[in-house]
Amino acid sequence: MAKKIEDPLGAELKKLMTAKRVIIGTERTIKHAQQNKLARVIVTKNCPLAVRKQLQTACGTTLVCEEIERLNSELGMLCKKPFAISVLGITR
Repeated sequence: MAKKIEDPLGAELKKLMTAKRVIIGTERTIKHAQQNKLARVIVTKNCPLAVRKQLQTACGTTLVCEEIERLNSELGMLCKKPFAISVLGITR
């Protein structure tokens, strides 16, 4: 019987989702970043360039946008959503 390999990002997102600390979507993430309510921002590798620029402007120098090596459709599946997710914010 093969062992199931645990995905570190998946496990972390699962914990954060149950704790209701995940902000899904560009508009909401930018809003929370401007209000300085985020600890971290996660961006997929196929996130549009315009969205990345908006995030960099909103986050400024206080937050770093962490790029993950996943597609937005994969991130949507990790969060158990029926849609693609390009941007996630994690609240403090």
